[in-house]
Amino acid sequence: MYDEIKDKKLKIDKILKKKKHLCLFDLTFNDQDLFQLYVRLDYVKSSNVFKVVWVNLGQMTSKKTEDWINYNLIYPKEVERFKEIIAKNGISKDYIDKDKVNAKCVINSYITDYEYNKKTFEFKRYIPKCWEFLADALYILFEAMPKYLHVEFQILIEKLINPQKNTIFVRDNKKDNLDDLFDDKTIATGLALHKVGAVAYIEKTNNVTYSVVRAMENYLVSVYDLKETKEMQLSCTCQNHGFCEHMYAALTAMNNKEEKKFFKIAKVDDDKSLLDNINNFEYFLCPGLFEGNFVVIQGDNYQLLPIIVNDKLQFKIVEDDKDKSLEKALKEYLKSINYKDNK
Repeated sequence: MYDEIKDKKLKIDKILKKKKHLCLFDLTFNDQDLFQLYVRLDYVKSSNVFKVVWVNLGQMTSKKTEDWINYNLIYPKEVERFKEIIAKNGISKDYIDKDKVNAKCVINSYITDYEYNKKTFEFKRYIPKCWEFLADALYILFEAMPKYLHVEFQILIEKLINPQKNTIFVRDNKKDNLDDLFDDKTIATGLALHKVGAVAYIEKTNNVTYSVVRAMENYLVSVYDLKETKEMQLSCTCQNHGFCEHMYAALTAMNNKEEKKFFKIAKVDDDKSLLDNINNFEYFLCPGLFEGNFVVIQGDNYQLLPIIVNDKLQFKIVEDDKDKSLEKALKEYLKSINYKDNK
């Protein structure tokens, strides 16, 4: 794969050289899980202009190489700003990329009108902190390219962004220390909540782990964890706008591989067995009842589903605990309203 990318890049360089393009800067990003991209900043002698050049190497075929080359003019003042950023920053010779991803990004700078000339930056998928200035420089180039390519730029800078609640960020919870998302007070409170058993429910469904943390209220914590891309997203139903103690308690339970399953309910359907509902994921996670409703999880929040509609029971229990707690609670509620099944 790397040899194929290299061959395509050489063909492109040959064509651009014939067109009198002088390359000032190039980026080759070969990420076999995401995309293959080649970007250049060129000076065109014949017309005395600067151009950003890009090619999607993953889609490029062996025939008619020139048809895959894209160009856009870039203002000289933007080029000067770009060149100044690169020229004023050195490289970290001690940097070793430890990311375990099947990717490689190589950046070469050939800027010659400053004190420092050629520089090479090599990493895997994410721009490292020691070369943070590259993000400022690349932003100038990507601004001169179509908006759909900003997704690629976003991936490159993901490890430089301070994650926020309810936003997707890159974090490997096996390697990175999640504690740096939380302040000391929040960590202490979260550990105390976990210690007293405040994590009442915790269960993973597909790529999401849901937890109910009992504190002032029953807070729902959702942790999206895409192991393939190391993307995470944390949310909590509390009003704290940052990373809260409920999240920390839930993450502690996750790291301890704890599991306290939710009840599960499904729509009443005589044509499907309970096993069919479970196998087809046609059910709701349910932490209990509240005032004539099943409390269920929808997205990152709770929703109330009426138990009875038009004198008919709307849901059936497809998974209970060993003590049949939900079944008992449901029977008590139906008894309190003198409900009779008329089917």
